[in-house]
Amino acid sequence: MKLRSILIGLMLFTTIIVKSQAFWILILGDKISNDFMESGINFSISRSNYSDLDRSNAMYSWALGGFMDFKIKDGPWNIALDMTFKSPTGASNLNNYYNHYPIIDTGIVTDNIKLEGVNFAIPIYLKYKTKYVNFGIGPQFNFLYKASFKYEAETTDNFDVRVTNNAKNFVKMFDVGISGVIETYLFPNKPETSLRIGLRYYYGFISQLKDYPGANSSVFLLSFGIPIVGKKTMTEE
Repeated sequence: MKLRSILIGLMLFTTIIVKSQAFWILILGDKISNDFMESGINFSISRSNYSDLDRSNAMYSWALGGFMDFKIKDGPWNIALDMTFKSPTGASNLNNYYNHYPIIDTGIVTDNIKLEGVNFAIPIYLKYKTKYVNFGIGPQFNFLYKASFKYEAETTDNFDVRVTNNAKNFVKMFDVGISGVIETYLFPNKPETSLRIGLRYYYGFISQLKDYPGANSSVFLLSFGIPIVGKKTMTEE
C-alpha cells in the first residue's frame, strides 16, 4: 500500500515539476545550467535494508534532491554531484533485534518494528556519458539527522496500533560508502532537456546500528531526474 502511495506521489510530483519547468528556467535556468554545468531535481523511490540482519525486511520510501553535472573539457567524462536532502535508510521486521513496545492488549495478531533513518546524502560520481546511457561511480557521504522506531500492530478486533519513538541513540550519525549509478534519457535526442531515469545503489562502510556490528546500509534508488536548463538551451533544442 505504501509503495502504491509512493508511485502515485511520484506521478503527481513529476507532472507538477514538468508543468512548472518554465518558471524554474525563468528564475534559475541560466544561473545553474550552462555549457559547463547541467543541473536539475531528483525524485526517487528507495529500497533500503541492513546487511547481516538475516531476519530483517527491506523498507520502501522516497527520496528528494538535486543533481549537478560538471563537464570535463569536451569529452564524455563528467564530475557529478548529487545532494539528496531526504535520503532514507532503514529496515522493517526488526522484532528479533529490538524489544517490543509495551502494548496493553493480548489480542495482537501481527506486529512489526521498523527503523526509519533520514539522511542528507552527497554522492560524488565520476560519470561517463554516452548518447543513450550514463555510468557513474564514486564515494558517498551520509549525515543522519532523524531516526525513528515505528511499532505497527493489528489486534483481533481489527484495531491498528501505531507507536513512534526516537531512535537516534541506537544509530550512528555519519556514514561513508560507495555509490554507483546507471541512467538513461527518456528522449535521447534531447539529452539536456530530457527526463533522466536512473538506478542507483549505495553501500555504506560504517555499521549503522550501535548494537549490531556489521549492520551496514544497503540502498537502491529508482531515480527520476528533471533538468533545469537555461533559456539558450531551450531555444537551441
